Amino acid sequence: MEINLERLEKFCRDFNCTPNDILDFRPYQNDTIPNDHVLHTLTKKEISNEITSKINALPLEKIQQIHDIIKNME
Repeated sequence: MEINLERLEKFCRDFNCTPNDILDFRPYQNDTIPNDHVLHTLTKKEISNEITSKINALPLEKIQQIHDIIKNME
């Protein structure tokens, strides 16, 4: 997987969050990572694969639109 750090930074600035709020760690099926490994702190609760795919496919402009909508709800 590739992470565009500039896009990640903009997202975090716009949504007042950290990369840890966004990243979700899932070890490979045959990977043996100890249960107390710090990467497990990035594991999020299961959400719909469809939602995840759609969010990952959003261009930055659409993310900005979502941010604007959420900001106007305050």
